[in-house]
Parts: sequence; C-alpha cells; structure tokens
Amino acid sequence: MKIKTFYQYNNESPEEFDTKVNQFIQLVRVLDIISNSASGGSSDCLVPRSTITVVYEEKNYFNDYLVSKKY
Repeated sequence: MKIKTFYQYNNESPEEFDTKVNQFIQLVRVLDIISNSASGGSSDCLVPRSTITVVYEEKNYFNDYLVSKKY
C-alpha cells in the first residue's frame, strides 16, 4: 500500500487539478481517496488550498487469481 498526495496550486484551475488526479487514478488500483481543504493568508486575502491523498496499490497487469491459485 502506498500514498500519493496532490496539491492544488494557486495558479491551477479546478479542471487542471481534477485532470492531474484522474490521470494518476487510471494508472493504479485505488483503495481510498481523502480530500482536505483549507484557507491561508490574511483576512484581506484568503487563499484556498485543496489536497487529495490517494491510497493505492500498483496495478498488476497479470491475472492475480490464476497466478496465486493452488492447483
């Protein structure tokens, strides 16, 4: 089991952030996704910050069932 955390940067649109996460998700076997959102800065200028943490395993491109089955 591994984790990868994605950060949405200030100049990154929500669509760009989604695309980055979705491209990664297609390459791995996802076990869980955790999202977090926070704001920082002064009361005059709050900057939102989003993170997504993906808990995953590497995809096995072979058939696990046949490989691990005892005959």
